[in-house]
Amino acid sequence: MLSLLAFMLSMIALCLIAMQVVYVLGYHSFMASSTPEGEMLTDGGGFESASDQEEADENAPFQPPAAIVLCLKGKERSLVECLTGLVSQDYPVYQLFIVVDSDQDPALQTVANFFADRKFKPNLQTLRAPHKTCSLKCSAVTQAMRSIPSRYEVIALIDADAVPDQAWLADLVAPLADPTVGATTGNRWYSPMTNSPGAWVRKIWNAAAIVQMQRYEVPWGGSLAFRTETVERCGLVERWRHSFCEDTSLTGQLKKQNLKLHRVPGLVLENTGSVSLAGAFSWISRQLLTVRLHHPRWSWVAAHAVASGLVAIGAPVVILLMLASAQTRSMWTLIQLYIAWQVVNSWLLWLIEQSNQRVLKERDSFNRLPDEEGPSAWMQLVGTVLTQCVYPFTVWQAAAMDKVAWRGVSYKVNNNGTVELIEKTDVAASLRGDSTDSSDLLAAENDDDSTPQVILPTTASRFSKRSRN
Repeated sequence: MLSLLAFMLSMIALCLIAMQVVYVLGYHSFMASSTPEGEMLTDGGGFESASDQEEADENAPFQPPAAIVLCLKGKERSLVECLTGLVSQDYPVYQLFIVVDSDQDPALQTVANFFADRKFKPNLQTLRAPHKTCSLKCSAVTQAMRSIPSRYEVIALIDADAVPDQAWLADLVAPLADPTVGATTGNRWYSPMTNSPGAWVRKIWNAAAIVQMQRYEVPWGGSLAFRTETVERCGLVERWRHSFCEDTSLTGQLKKQNLKLHRVPGLVLENTGSVSLAGAFSWISRQLLTVRLHHPRWSWVAAHAVASGLVAIGAPVVILLMLASAQTRSMWTLIQLYIAWQVVNSWLLWLIEQSNQRVLKERDSFNRLPDEEGPSAWMQLVGTVLTQCVYPFTVWQAAAMDKVAWRGVSYKVNNNGTVELIEKTDVAASLRGDSTDSSDLLAAENDDDSTPQVILPTTASRFSKRSRN
């Protein structure tokens, strides 16, 4: 019996090695193809003829008027840096639309303080009538969509924990020049500044997840853009009104209209935040729940998690049992395959790390974070093994949960793949002692066609280029 188990685990390990090598090499090749989009190379001189002018116009980057949507709830460590990046975009005409959860949310005061002495003003609003059939974030997105004037041809979504550089919007929008592209997206990369187990579990899981996201066409809402006409063509507002998240549910809607999701290989946003092991477990489970609810490749993701868990947990257990029963021949075969699997995993993780770090360092960005302290080999090994053991349990939780909590809000998960808002605990309001009237903060839309002024923001020291004031 143990020999049969050892044989089955060996076959699973071999299949995992083959699949993961193919997937990661494909991702590495995809990232290696990254080139800065939206740039115009000039020699500083004028046009010699009208034909030169026409050619330059044809080669000009696709940069129509754009609306950026940022939804906020609760305190966010990197909110000021996110806002600094958003007002510093190297893009001709754009407007920022911010939807805050409530008048008592602490994010409202942060936004008010940030824009108090700036000429550039966002369209700021609070969430007025959240739908009961979707998450609060989807309610905020749909409310923002209704307030965006038709003159904005492109809409971009970003999360508060994402810190964009000055080329973020231009790079995200440029591929939409192709009418067959329905949406564009980027990737996030975690670079924890501490050696806590939770931070490294999240980093390693996310490193593997972005490979699957590229392979299975899963967008990321932290950097997501589409034409305004695509929203109506694909019925996105109605879809979001019955969704748990705004990004994963997009894939199916695009395919129905024969539109492509374009992932921009050079668009990677870095996050240095830390998290506890319990927090990492909940975060991973919630990410997987969005796949279960909204993406057709959920079975593939779940199968990979189960197979990884069987090898990571099952192989050591079977090895110990075979050692106790003196079945050394099969035991050594399984040991060798288990070690080979872990060695290949380490190499693949290194390859993913190198691909993303190369892109981050090549971007001419002002949000480049300082290199994190290198983790000890012991902590990286512990983080890898922990991730492999946690992964199948997070998938099990995502598959079994009928209730999920997200930022102080509880949702019921229905059998038909929809969610229902059942309880909202205003944790954000309890964190602050005063309230701010949002009506004092609302600003008229500002196309701001003028050239941005050069300033050095004091609120975010890692920014060193220009910002709209």
